[in-house]
Amino acid sequence: MKLAFSTLGCPEWSLDEIAKNGKRMGFQGVEIRGILGNMEADSIPEFFPENREATLQTLKEHGLTITDFASSISFHDPSQQEKMEKEGREAIALCAAMHIPAIRVFGDQVEKADTVAGEVNRIVKGISWLCQEAKGTQVSIWLEVHGQINTAPRVLKIAEKVASDRFGIIWDVEHTDATYGNDFLSFYRPVRHLIRHVHIKDHVRLPDGGKQLCLVGKGDLKLKEMIAQMEQDGYQGYYSLEWEKKWHPELEEPEVAFQSYADWMRSLS
Repeated sequence: MKLAFSTLGCPEWSLDEIAKNGKRMGFQGVEIRGILGNMEADSIPEFFPENREATLQTLKEHGLTITDFASSISFHDPSQQEKMEKEGREAIALCAAMHIPAIRVFGDQVEKADTVAGEVNRIVKGISWLCQEAKGTQVSIWLEVHGQINTAPRVLKIAEKVASDRFGIIWDVEHTDATYGNDFLSFYRPVRHLIRHVHIKDHVRLPDGGKQLCLVGKGDLKLKEMIAQMEQDGYQGYYSLEWEKKWHPELEEPEVAFQSYADWMRSLS
């Protein structure tokens, strides 16, 4: 069982703090979602060409591998297409240079004036373009299950139309809960061949239909059952804690949440 954490959960940690805390807590991977407030590929000093070798060396010395670059690229808004393509080129170049295996992208929302079919076609166009741009590199394109792109039929339709061996998905277990609840197998079974990476988080379901994020293992998601099923099926990717501290500063500090997660996950072995 390989454990990782997203830097979304430690927005105030430097690279050295990321490396030292990751090693101390027993993680093997780190998912890059910004460092010290810099979120895009071309704005993170640690990833500037002159710093890349030192960054990789720091992580290697602490037993950490970069699992993927978690970009903000999404394809639901056609007015942002040019911007997304620019970010995509930069992210592919970064990942190719630093031997990062994949870029995380979103499909996300179905616009009010659009249809699900229209949104799917737009996502397919964007991801297909990224897959073509990545040709000749080791870089894959991973679509996160997020927003309204969180059902097995929608994910399968995108995969069918993209038809690239560079394509895979990140299963964010919280985002499928909105549709499937405890019946996670209805999502997992049809798409498990596409899962390359898993985002682990937990929440308490509220009476009004809302949710409250909480420490992993303290909420209502059937995480033990999900992980047991994936382990039984031979899942080889990372289980990455996506602690949303960047977006929800009221959450517990990463020193608490990351250690709690690592301990809880190891207790399942």
